[in-house]
Parts: sequence; C-alpha cells; structure tokens
Amino acid sequence: MTGEPVPLRPAPSTALEDAIRVWPELEALRYLDGWTWQVCGSVVSRDGLLGYRSLTLSGLWLEVLLIFGPDDCEAQRAFDNRAVWERRGTVAEVLAAVAVLPPPGAPGAPLLPATGWRTD
Repeated sequence: MTGEPVPLRPAPSTALEDAIRVWPELEALRYLDGWTWQVCGSVVSRDGLLGYRSLTLSGLWLEVLLIFGPDDCEAQRAFDNRAVWERRGTVAEVLAAVAVLPPPGAPGAPLLPATGWRTD
C-alpha cells in the first residue's frame, strides 16, 4: 500500500434519485416503506416513474404508482393483476388516498374490480 487515497466511486443512481433530481417535490417518496422504483422508459422526466409494492406475501395484492410529475400521478390497487381501486391527481393527493386505504381484507377495503377513475 502506498498510503494514497483510493478514489470513491459515486453510488449508482436509482430511478427514485433521478426523479427527485428532476422533481425535488418528490423528496417525501424516499420515506415510503416497501416500494420498488423504476423509470417507465429511459428518461424519467419524459417517461415517468413507476413504483410498486406487494401488500401480501403471495404477491397477489399490489399497489402501483405512476408518476409523470408532481401534479400528474396515478395509483392502483390490484388483485391478481385486476385493478380494484384507482386514483388520479397530484402526487400529494394520491399518496394521501393510498395512505388511508384499508389493507386487503380489512373492513372498507376495495374488493371488486374498479370501473374507472374515481375523483372523490
């Protein structure tokens, strides 16, 4: 060893980090537990950000977020790849709706296939 410092390589950028660089308003997404993030195409600012998480060990229940900017977000809860709940709005509005959605099997949780976007 020569005692010379070894240059550190920067950590690889993640899809979420790329999105936060483009849209700093998405900083709060760092603190969501259990979500996996990826760019929908090749460029987050053009193609959007996809987030998903499994709600059950079987993986049959999923929640999905599609983010195209701070003011353009879509969410779905799906069972076996069939949407049972959908929401569209700003990232803040959609995350608030996801946060109060009862877990699968709990009273008030959606069970039937969704029929379209809900705005309430």
